[in-house]
Amino acid sequence: MQYQIMVDGKRVKVEIPIRKYSLEADNTAREQIIRHYLDEVGAKDVVIETAADELVRYAYDHGYKSIVITDCRSVQAFSESYREWSRLWKQYQKECRDTGKEAVLKDFLKIIYGFEGNLLTQDGKVFPVLIYVKNETGLRNLYKIVTASYLEYCNNKTPMIPRALLEQYRDGLLISELKETKEIPDFIFDDCSNLDDQIGYVRPLREGKYWPEYPDADKELREICERRVKELFGDKPNSEVRERMEQELNAICQNGYAGIYMLWRLIVKKSLDEGYPVGIRGAVGSSFVAYLCGITEINPLSYESGGYNIPLEVFMGLNLDKEPDIDINFSPVIQETVQNYIKDLPGVGETCYGGTISIKNGKKINGIHPGGIIVCPEGEELVSFTPLNHPHFGNKITTHFSYHDISNSLLKLDILGHDKYELLHFLQENTGMRIEDISLDDKKALDLIRDGSIPLIRDLPEFGSELVRKMIAETKPETFTDLIKIDAMSHGTEVWYGNQEEAVRNGEIKLSDCIASRDDIMLYLMGRNIDKNTAYQIMEYVRKGRGLNSEHRKIMKEAGIPEWYIKACKKIKYLFPKAHAVSYTMMAVRLAYYMIRYPEVYSEGLSAVG
Repeated sequence: MQYQIMVDGKRVKVEIPIRKYSLEADNTAREQIIRHYLDEVGAKDVVIETAADELVRYAYDHGYKSIVITDCRSVQAFSESYREWSRLWKQYQKECRDTGKEAVLKDFLKIIYGFEGNLLTQDGKVFPVLIYVKNETGLRNLYKIVTASYLEYCNNKTPMIPRALLEQYRDGLLISELKETKEIPDFIFDDCSNLDDQIGYVRPLREGKYWPEYPDADKELREICERRVKELFGDKPNSEVRERMEQELNAICQNGYAGIYMLWRLIVKKSLDEGYPVGIRGAVGSSFVAYLCGITEINPLSYESGGYNIPLEVFMGLNLDKEPDIDINFSPVIQETVQNYIKDLPGVGETCYGGTISIKNGKKINGIHPGGIIVCPEGEELVSFTPLNHPHFGNKITTHFSYHDISNSLLKLDILGHDKYELLHFLQENTGMRIEDISLDDKKALDLIRDGSIPLIRDLPEFGSELVRKMIAETKPETFTDLIKIDAMSHGTEVWYGNQEEAVRNGEIKLSDCIASRDDIMLYLMGRNIDKNTAYQIMEYVRKGRGLNSEHRKIMKEAGIPEWYIKACKKIKYLFPKAHAVSYTMMAVRLAYYMIRYPEVYSEGLSAVG
């Protein structure tokens, strides 16, 4: 990436302290200070490895009128620069409001976005070309140029810009003449001497939500849920069932999330119709609506209503307005089929894979999210949000920007792969025993997990590792619910080892008392008459590894919370969501069922799945 600092449209001499971050073996950042100089006549090209946001912040702090950021063969610095500019602009607006002033955009720092690419002439010669973005039209045209250079005109991994392509999309762009490009005949360059006067304020990332519009999503989702409730709970469901369904449906529809649920319902149904089981990741199993419409098989209601006692707030937030983050595990065999199926769903337009950006040996590497599909609504173009490219190791099309940069605008559907769901597919197809017909309280399956009596137990996901086998030996689980506790603790950080293990070993507490998941904290505190808001806040503090503040400790002591519980909360660094643990424990018990009853088919399945 190159940069220039300008004041009143003129390049200036300036000394800029820049942080350079290097990934060490322990994944920590090491700071180096590098100084670059720009002379008064013209800035030399300065190639740096640094965060563009720091350059923007420096220019703002020093009162510069504008900063030119030019990325080379990429525009990935645009989003990073803009994020920091946007943060500073909001900060500036607040300062103006607080002092009674008007925030005027033309008085604020301007970023001039530039791109240096490889211009390919008709006779096959390659020249560097420097392009500046004048306005929004130019930005979209540059995104089209960058996209085509990566997808259609990439020569030996180097993206090229055919001259005809540049001329086709030059509206809204300034093309600067460089010393090397003087040899290009019949090409008209622009006067780029006064960039500030020619270039406006440009926003590289589109603001707002652009999600597919699923027709009649609210109405259809409600009808599906009401029909399913009647099937499961009869004509007169108890008050918990009715109230939970209404509470969720109202929140989902009021916040505009019904379409997401409907899309996921069809996606999961596609896999199940093909005979491939699925499982959830994360906390979506907290949603009763997700259960009713077939996204999950986890009933989150109380134990009395046949559920697993999982509070909705863990998934949708305290105010039930949190954007649904739904991650589903699919068999790798069906994963790409399901990903391609998304294009056929109501309201969906163009799609691509989420792109990632990493640094390796000082070079920027374009990668791909393992399952994230970026969805553009009908009537919109992906290239108006981000350029597109191929990842360095494949031909799939990904976002040129990191998927994080556009996650606030476009929907990402996480269609993830998990090989054990392929094994479950193999087993049910070759034994005739459907996984949904396996009792999760099957005594032989539970006994196998508890005592680990056969060598194959080491292959059992979630409960086969040496550390978890040790946890089982110390806690002596008896039920499926106990196994959920163990699974959740095994995924936490400083939850069991170095924390509650000692209290169990000393007989101070039992397995059923342990804090295993984030949900456990909220439910336990509410059961001790701590109000929901406070219980939720404490849960959030603890599950993120922030411990307890003095107010939390005071509230808990006044409520009679035992000291071991308070100490455990202070030590925890990360807590797993209960719904995720339920899903993984379901998977493990079903595999144990096949393992103990169909050992030959199970061994064959291991070989077949690999």
